[in-house]
Parts: sequence; structure tokens; C-alpha cells
Amino acid sequence: MWTVIVTDQQGKLIGEYPWSQGSLTIGRDQSRSIVLPNKTASRKHARLDMVNGMPVIIDEGSANGTLVNGAQIRTPTRIDESSKVDVGEFRITLQRPVEEDDGERTVMMKPKGYGTVAPPPPRAAPPPPPRAAPPPPPKPAMPPPAMPSMPKPAMPAPAMPAMPEMGDITSQFERQLQSVRAYREEAQAGTLNKKAKVDALWSTMITSMRALQTKLRADKRVLAFDINRDATEVSVKVADSREKRGHRYFMVTRNHPEGKYTGLESVYVREFGREDQTFDEPAKAMEELIMRIAATLA
Repeated sequence: MWTVIVTDQQGKLIGEYPWSQGSLTIGRDQSRSIVLPNKTASRKHARLDMVNGMPVIIDEGSANGTLVNGAQIRTPTRIDESSKVDVGEFRITLQRPVEEDDGERTVMMKPKGYGTVAPPPPRAAPPPPPRAAPPPPPKPAMPPPAMPSMPKPAMPAPAMPAMPEMGDITSQFERQLQSVRAYREEAQAGTLNKKAKVDALWSTMITSMRALQTKLRADKRVLAFDINRDATEVSVKVADSREKRGHRYFMVTRNHPEGKYTGLESVYVREFGREDQTFDEPAKAMEELIMRIAATLA
């Protein structure tokens, strides 16, 4: 059985999770097996699968990605005790249970004379008593009859473990190889399907944004409302006297505004001076943008 250990950046223990089979889901959502309470982790960030007894980590399209030994993974990746998996601001490692070997215990022996008291000096010997006649020598005892020696039973030779045949090793390798390939193909197909879905929803959102752009064109408080040429970014600048700069600047983008985390199908909402937000669906990002514009103009 494996133990999944979760720590933060300072090495503080977050939790330990025993795991022997099935899947462990990881993310910020409360329904996940391992809940990471930080916005650097996506709601549905990654999962751990057991493939023929081997742990495999799979990124589920997270915003910030999943790193194994410092490298971002794109496909299902095998891990073991030496692997360091980074999910946002958390680190995940694996550990097998270690059984104590009683034969390796060390017994400390005290040196001779340790903790003892030196004996007192010997007293002067008393004068010898008068000599007496020596006693007669004892009669020699008859030795007991010799018992016939029994032959010792022969100890059986230890059984040697059977070595697996070359054909079995090859078959096992092929099964594991096919299993990893199947997971990789499934992950790639899921990524393509998600991209096609997000592309379609993004086009619908851009159409709605153009309608909102036309509606707000006459409002002088809307200083700018732009949709870039390839329709991958919408930016809105609204006057607000309550702000230090005198305005609020919003942006919603198809991918990360600074080009980070390429290949991840997420939508970002950015407002300068505030923390970015990530959404899996364009409609939710559009709702967030409209809410901020309405709150400024109200």
C-alpha cells in the first residue's frame, strides 16, 4: 500500500492519504479525494491512477499545470517514491510503509567493572590449624553405561525462488506499455474534445460581447471597449472616480494574458490591481466581466 503525502512550500504537512487501488482525485473542489485549499490549484486539477500496481499522475487540464520533478507533464506520467509532484503551491510525494527489522537492533553491553565497587583489601590470614590425618581416598565411581549415538537427521536444502521466465517478463512489459498508451490516447482525446467545446462556446461569447459593445458605445463613462483582430481578447476601460487611477481596466482572454501555461483550455479574467481568475467555461468568464462592468457603472 502507498501513502500519499501532501506538504506546502515550507514543508508543513497538509495530509497523508493511504492508497492501494483505484483513483485519487486532486483539486480545490470539496468533492475531490485530496482537497488543496488554495487558488493556485484548479477545482479539478489532477488525479492519481494505479496501473498494474504502478502509480500514474494525470493532469486534468489545470490552469497552472502539474510538474513532476520540475517538468510540466502533458500526458499520463509514471511516478514512484523518488518523484516530486508540484500542484500549485503544494508538493505531493509517495511513500511505501517500511517494516522494522528486529534483527538489526543493537544491544549495548557494559564494560567490565562498570558501576561496581572495588573489593576491600584482604585481611591477614589466621594461623594454620594443627595438621590432622588425611582422609582415605574415595572409591572410584563406576562410569555410566555408554549410550549409543543416534544419527542426526539431514537438514533439507533451502528452496530457491523460481525465476520468472523470459516470456512472462516480456508479456508483463507489453501489458504495461499498452496500458500507458491507452491512458495517453484517452488524455489526448479528452484534450481535443475540450478544446473544440471551448472554441465553440468562446465564439458564442464573442458574439454577445459585440452586442454589449454596441449598447455601451454611447456611454461616456466607457472609455474603451475593444475586441482584438483574432477575437481572442476583450478589453474594457471604465471611468471610476473611486479608483486611484480614475478608472478600472478589465480583460477576458482565451488563454493566459502573458502567454503562460500554453495548451491549457481555460479562460482568464484580469483586472489590473487585482488577482486573476480562471474559468473552465467562457460563459462563466463573461458573467464575471459583465458583473464588474455593471458594478462600476451602477
